Amino acid sequence: GIIVITGGECFLLGDNLYELVKYINSKKLSCRIVTNGYWAKTRETAFDVLSKLKDAGLNEINFSTGDDHLEFVPIEYIKNGIIASMSLNIMTLVNVEYGINRTFDLRNITEDTDIKQYLFPNRKISPLGIVNGLWMPFTKESLQKIEEQLPFNTNKNIGRCENLFNTLTITPNHRMIACCGLPATYIRYLDLGNARTGNLKSLYDNQFNDFLKIWLYVEGPYKILLFISEKIGKENVKELSLNSHTCFYCACIFSNQIYMEIIKKSYQDVYSIVMFKYFILKRRKNEKK
Repeated sequence: GIIVITGGECFLLGDNLYELVKYINSKKLSCRIVTNGYWAKTRETAFDVLSKLKDAGLNEINFSTGDDHLEFVPIEYIKNGIIASMSLNIMTLVNVEYGINRTFDLRNITEDTDIKQYLFPNRKISPLGIVNGLWMPFTKESLQKIEEQLPFNTNKNIGRCENLFNTLTITPNHRMIACCGLPATYIRYLDLGNARTGNLKSLYDNQFNDFLKIWLYVEGPYKILLFISEKIGKENVKELSLNSHTCFYCACIFSNQIYMEIIKKSYQDVYSIVMFKYFILKRRKNEKK
């Protein structure tokens, strides 16, 4: 198993972060940290911090950057972090925000003279991973903003949600969330309960009594939007034409009361086939164990 420490910004935990990584390692679990790299102001500082984390048992670090992040954290800090983590042989990934009208993209990293030495384009797996990540909304207000900016959909993300039932998130206020997507922080439906006072296994198991979560797991939110469009017309489900992330489509469903009413009213139309597909997936998963 793997434990991911993210945020917000997890380095604000201070010394508690090292203790948390050490505890995770003591439980024979892998540990990944996601950060904006604000702490890597110099290469020496970055090396010292990451040395302590590696000694505590850190397996992987992910740096987030791009136009929005760069307003607060200079790219030099990210470079310091990359160079330090690579020199310590820590698995390293850089996630660069993706979207329209962006001035900073993958090339700003891959073509940097200090970073090129860690990239081996002839290998299938690079020791340094650099990927695009669609900038996801994390408030209802930013969800509306991203709807207005996204290009028309040319590569539809129609896959099922594999995070559900496989990923659990514990928030700083001790809420247990059904997935790791940023919109889950404002989708009350994905809040499973209080992780401090509730039984974690019971909170997890209760999900399987929820057909909509099973539907998301089996077919994904894009196909649920297609189902909604069959009821009210495609012209009334504008998200179908937008090129976005699975989590975006999910957020659109739960933030639209009309969509939710359609699901409540008509879910029985697909109940049998969705449950059949779910049991097939469940059986295949059990066979792999």
